Amino acid sequence: MTYWRTTRRGTRLGLILVLFFCALARDAFGNRVSKAVTTAGVTTTTQYLVEDLNPIGYPQVLDELTGLIGSAAVTRTYTYGLQRISQVQIAGNVLSYYQYDGGGSVRQLTNSAGQVTDSYEYDAFGNSFTKVGTTPNNYLYRGEQYDADLGLYYLRARYYNPATGRFMGRDPENGKFTDPKSLHKYLYAGGDPINGFDPTGLATMTKPQSGVGGALAEYAGIISDISFKIAFYTQFALPAYLASPQGKLVIVKALGLLAAGEVIACWYEDFAESLDPNSKPSSKCEYFDTPDPE
Repeated sequence: MTYWRTTRRGTRLGLILVLFFCALARDAFGNRVSKAVTTAGVTTTTQYLVEDLNPIGYPQVLDELTGLIGSAAVTRTYTYGLQRISQVQIAGNVLSYYQYDGGGSVRQLTNSAGQVTDSYEYDAFGNSFTKVGTTPNNYLYRGEQYDADLGLYYLRARYYNPATGRFMGRDPENGKFTDPKSLHKYLYAGGDPINGFDPTGLATMTKPQSGVGGALAEYAGIISDISFKIAFYTQFALPAYLASPQGKLVIVKALGLLAAGEVIACWYEDFAESLDPNSKPSSKCEYFDTPDPE
C-alpha cells in the first residue's frame, strides 16, 4: 500500500507500508499450537503438534503443519530421545541430525552420512553471529525454537528476546527470598546465561549435579529457603501484623478463647467433684472456687 504526500515545494513523496500481523493460539494447557502470519495481505498458518509427555520433561513439537485446520499438510517432523535427535523436511525428504554443545545449543546439523551441512555460533545470551548453511532449522540457542517472524525465542510460557536478555512478558512466579535475582520479573536466567537457562519461561535451571552431592545441594537450598522465610516472618512480618489493629483483634480473640476454655474445664471439674467428694480441683481452677457459707 502506497501513500502520497505533496510537500511545500510541490514534490510528491511516496511511503510504502508493509503490513505485518502475527496471531498466536494456545491450547488449554498453555502450549502454543498455531501461528498465523500476515504479510502484505498474505496469511501463512503454521500448526504445531505438541507432546508434553516425553523424557525431556516439557512440551516439545513433534510435527509442523502448514495450512488451515482440516487441510494442513505436514512440512517437518522431529524425533526425540533425551533431547531432540533429528528433523525431516518432508519436501525433498531431507533428514538432518542435531549436534549440541555442552550448554544444549545446536552447533551443527549433519546429514545421514555424518557430513556437516550447517553450523552455528552464538553469544552468551543467544544472539547468532555466525551461521553457515542453508538447511531450514528453527531450533538453535539452548536447543529452543527461534521464531524468525518475531525475532524471539519461544520458551513456552513466555517469549525471550536475546538482543536485550529479557523476556517479553512478566514472570508469573513470585521468586525466592534467598535468590534476589529471581525477583526480577523479566531477567533471563538470572542474568547469568552461562550457568543457567530457562526452557519453560518460569524458572532458571542449572546443570544438575549427580550423586549424593547433587541431592545434598538440593536439600540445602530447600532448607535455606525455609529458614530464611521463618526468620523473615518471625522478625518482621509477624510483629508488624500483631501491632496492627487486625493483629490486636486476633490476640484478643485468642485470649478470649483460651479463657473460655479454662472456664469450661473448671466447670467440668466442679461437676466431677460433685459426683466424687474426695476429688480435688486442679490449681488452675482454685481461683474459681468460692468458700462455703458457714
